[in-house]
Amino acid sequence: MRTWHLALLLGVALLLTGCAGDVIGDLYVQDIIDAMELEDDVFTIGTVSIQSVDPEYMEQMIEFFNLFFREPSNFRDQSRDYTSYTMADVKIPVVDITYFDPVFPEDIIAFVVAFDEEDESVWFGVAVNKDRFAEAAAYVQENFWQQLSFSDFTLQLRLINDTRETVTASVYSLYANQQPVLFLEDYSLARRDMLELRLSDVMRDYAYEEGFVLIGSLK
Repeated sequence: MRTWHLALLLGVALLLTGCAGDVIGDLYVQDIIDAMELEDDVFTIGTVSIQSVDPEYMEQMIEFFNLFFREPSNFRDQSRDYTSYTMADVKIPVVDITYFDPVFPEDIIAFVVAFDEEDESVWFGVAVNKDRFAEAAAYVQENFWQQLSFSDFTLQLRLINDTRETVTASVYSLYANQQPVLFLEDYSLARRDMLELRLSDVMRDYAYEEGFVLIGSLK
């Protein structure tokens, strides 16, 4: 009887275990320009990490990535503080939302851009497909007995100036180059310069609840 109770408690504990993860994407200035000027779809590359139950589940994790992310590749395991993560490189769409709401039914995450006619700047941010994430969470719970919660995710992007012109990036309410930024702050990016941005919890949760959040602008 005690053995049965112990097994039941262990099963419940496993079911209630949270499944953390992160998304790190490269957002190039030229991709922002192309998304606004070209009719063709624009994609960039990102890396998605999902906390895994055990490295032995790699095949099942690969199936998960193929179901919920675009063209995943370069699958690998990584150990962080005695916790195993499965990682994959994926394509992330860059979508112009100047006149339309973001639409990306196949993807959980997208980068969005919008032109501000008033000050002639281009805003950029992150969009989240809440329904698609719910499907992924249901799959994880059914197949891995873990809870996939967006509040356990970290969203990061590397803003890279791949043009020949120096641009000014203005960002707020996030971490820029690992430093907290509360109010709007400007960063000058020369050619090949990169600005590392990590969304605050408020920014991340707003993107999840409202569909997208704009985190900064370019001039």
